[in-house]
Amino acid sequence: MKNLIKSKRFHLLVKLTAHWSFLILICLPFIGHAQSKIPRNSNDRFIGVVKSDFYSDPTGLLKDASIGIEWWTLLGEPVELYTVKWNSTGVFKVTVKGKEVSVSRSSLNKYPDLAKKFDNLKPYKIDFAIYGTADGRSSSVKRGGSFEYASFFNQGSSYKKDGQSYDPYTLSARILYQIPDAKILAGKSGEVIKNIVPESPMYWNEFIAWKENTSNYSEPDLKFDYLVLNKSRSDYEKLDDASKKTLNRKLKYLYANTNFFSLKAKITNLEWPKYELESLANEFLKREEKKETEEEQKEDDFWSGEEEKTDKAKTAKEDDFWNGKSETTQEKADDFWSGKEKLKKTEDDFWGGKGSVEEEVELERKLAEASGDQYLGHKTVTTKYIRVRCRDHGDIDGDRVEILHNGKVIESNYTLSASFSTFNVELTEGINKISFRALNQGSLGNNTAQFRIEDQNSTLLYNNEWNITTGYKGTLLIIKN
Repeated sequence: MKNLIKSKRFHLLVKLTAHWSFLILICLPFIGHAQSKIPRNSNDRFIGVVKSDFYSDPTGLLKDASIGIEWWTLLGEPVELYTVKWNSTGVFKVTVKGKEVSVSRSSLNKYPDLAKKFDNLKPYKIDFAIYGTADGRSSSVKRGGSFEYASFFNQGSSYKKDGQSYDPYTLSARILYQIPDAKILAGKSGEVIKNIVPESPMYWNEFIAWKENTSNYSEPDLKFDYLVLNKSRSDYEKLDDASKKTLNRKLKYLYANTNFFSLKAKITNLEWPKYELESLANEFLKREEKKETEEEQKEDDFWSGEEEKTDKAKTAKEDDFWNGKSETTQEKADDFWSGKEKLKKTEDDFWGGKGSVEEEVELERKLAEASGDQYLGHKTVTTKYIRVRCRDHGDIDGDRVEILHNGKVIESNYTLSASFSTFNVELTEGINKISFRALNQGSLGNNTAQFRIEDQNSTLLYNNEWNITTGYKGTLLIIKN
């Protein structure tokens, strides 16, 4: 039976039975106070939203966050599904060239492209811990008898029935559950993002951790001590089959006897895309400095009379043009003023390795922006190769992508599936240009490709989920030392 439950058919059944619950979960109110008391509903599910405790975000970007939970059982096994929403403060701080810089959303209104990038910021990684109490049903035990769950129940006053004395016990246990980033999806500020597929822990031991009702649950730190019924993964694997079965039976019993949870939530880890923040701040500063310099130059020209000389020189050049004197050099001039001459030379230097890393990175960013593509940043590695992993993170509807390395095709027409496919890319010394292009939009909407880039040691370099149109292209630079 266990093998059936953990089979692909079981997970498909989980996915199908969960579709209707998505609507319920995303429609729950995220605005206002957190819902701390989550009762078992008529469908035998626990559905609610918990607002996270205050989190001291070093960047200052996070205002607040909420996590929506849904727990239920299917074929006797636990199933879980989560939604996440976070709100921005409208400002972040980051270190640029050794100085701390603050960038506000309002200051970017004059630069629509930068404002859009600010609006598209989302956490790179966010982990939650949910903790509180589980309260529920009562059980009665004959006086003198033992109750194996007594440490998770409160004992009431004894009573008599049919001449027999009984001791009543009511469930009142401490619980804690750590929810890693892998089980949730976080989008842009203000968005309610649901996970694509419900999760099903391998064993009850890996679901909610149950602590004795005498334990302190004020901090969401899980220590597998004598107060916790669950075992750490390593200790669990050391148990024999009979002990594992007994442990999972007890954990299942406690969940089945719960009528409602009173919960709190806390963010235990939060990471932002550092390079995106730094790039956004750096570009904003560059534009502000350029604007300030131009204004100062105009003021200097005005007081020195250079403005008048410039106008006269401009008039003379226009006269030469209309007289045909510059006709022979017009094509070269057009190339110069359009930037083609400089761009071609810079591109040649870039691929020839003549520019510095900073120059090459800046060139790639400008090329991407000029062509309407997205520059995804750059990472430095020391390994011989990287792994490119891709899948369709949305509905499977025939999305196709193209993957290139330094302009050479790795996969020319790859159709994405629900599970990750992996391609190893051998790196060259210096700059390696990894590009992804959306070849189509599936039958159900935009191209929803997800790309994960890892180095040879499985260190995550880049992870992003797309929702894009045909022809969209993103480029990541991998610098091999």
